[in-house]
Amino acid sequence: LPPIPHKRRVKLEHALEAHAGDVFWNARGLTHEQAQAIRRKGSSAATEEMHANADALWYEKISTVDDAFSLAHAPDAANMMFTDDANSGADDALAGKQSRWDAVQEAFLRFYVAMLKEYRKFLPVEANGGTSQASWRGGNSDLRFQTEDFVLSQRPDFQPFLEELTSTQQFDDFITKRIYNAGNEPDVTFFDQSIDAKKNRSVLKFKKADTNFLHAASAHKKLSNYDAVLPNRNDVPSSACSKIGVNGRPVYQYPIWPEEFDTSLFGMPRPIPKNITAEFERRIALKAKLKARTKEIRAKRSMGDDATVSS
Repeated sequence: LPPIPHKRRVKLEHALEAHAGDVFWNARGLTHEQAQAIRRKGSSAATEEMHANADALWYEKISTVDDAFSLAHAPDAANMMFTDDANSGADDALAGKQSRWDAVQEAFLRFYVAMLKEYRKFLPVEANGGTSQASWRGGNSDLRFQTEDFVLSQRPDFQPFLEELTSTQQFDDFITKRIYNAGNEPDVTFFDQSIDAKKNRSVLKFKKADTNFLHAASAHKKLSNYDAVLPNRNDVPSSACSKIGVNGRPVYQYPIWPEEFDTSLFGMPRPIPKNITAEFERRIALKAKLKARTKEIRAKRSMGDDATVSS
């Protein structure tokens, strides 16, 4: 992966260290305070030794358990909620309102806001409220997000990371939603207004943009959490497991990919949860809308070209 710009990386790491550092170090046999004390000594040898010992303990742990996530607190665990470090600098009236998990999410949000704060300048004109026809990222250059121009317009230390980011499927999906369905996508509205809020803090911006959605109760109602489907261990025979874990549950570990599958272990697939089928349906509908809109745009452009030739 390309390096993250140094300044942004330092800010992100500082936020993660402040709000989730003890989770990281506790899983490696140290407290947050012990790790900080070793760092304050300024000895590179001591710091390297601390990291080596911590990594060794971590790899030993994950090699002896089936579920690595059991080593750390869940996002909604009591240990992650209402901590002093998550609310440092907050007013007394607001204390206890932001969990550590919220603080970690906010740290990543601030990072991407800083990295993508100028992306809207490189959208098709129609996606920003203009009259020119807009399309997805394919086709003619004036109908798509100007990826190359966007990357080259950014600071040199931002460009390697942005070049990689803009080539991902996740970014493609975000741009598609931003062009075609921004008004109905609360996550897009939230992100765009987060960018506006950052720009509003500049003393050079005299006309402040509206960011009411960030503070509206509807934002919290519209933004949804999606739960991943948990692994199903029902009816899996104990003879198929490699050992029994410390929690008494069977552990399934195999040194290599099996050459043949044991068909006797096959079971009936579980029904797909409604929240996942809803996401599939949303993507299918968006894809159909994209195709129809692209066809309409090309037809209009073709009619315009014919009219120009006739005249």
